[in-house]
Amino acid sequence: MMGRLEKMTGNSSIIERFPSAFEKSVQKINYGEVERSESFNKTVVCGLGLSGVIGRAFAIRLAHCADAGEERRVSFYKDAGNIVSREGDLAIVFSGSGQKFWAQTLKPVKELEGRVVGITSFSNSPLSDIATLCLKVPGRKKPREKGKLENPPESPREVLFEIRTFLAMETFIHLLVREDKISVRAIENKHPHIT
Repeated sequence: MMGRLEKMTGNSSIIERFPSAFEKSVQKINYGEVERSESFNKTVVCGLGLSGVIGRAFAIRLAHCADAGEERRVSFYKDAGNIVSREGDLAIVFSGSGQKFWAQTLKPVKELEGRVVGITSFSNSPLSDIATLCLKVPGRKKPREKGKLENPPESPREVLFEIRTFLAMETFIHLLVREDKISVRAIENKHPHIT
């Protein structure tokens, strides 16, 4: 199974780095054990263009990964309005090119001792320089400063980063559910009734 996944994602090191990603993932809130006044960390998922589409889908899936009576505070940055960063918050950024935009945008998060996970094709990009953890997903051949919606792909090969990232993140969700022993029923109960 893992060998097949490594072929699909194009990189075995993605899978090998999942354990450290678990350690950096945001805590769940168990409302049965805490008072409502307590402050909790949150995860904000970011991405532009097609990487943003993958990011938004991942944010929804990650928010569902909590058992009955628990919740993960996860939002996509464009859906959340103004987001105040606090110490211990986590920003997960999907950017095939590792654009300078994200390094500049997330600088205040790092200054407040927040954590940044960068998912990019370039381990020497501005995003990887600021990231607490960088998952390298092959797919981009060269960095670019404009998103794919401004500069649409001309062939399927130009979206390999998004395809591989989607597969890697679905694997991460599967492993997270298994690691945290979250029941399918609990996940289904987190699905919205109105969409």
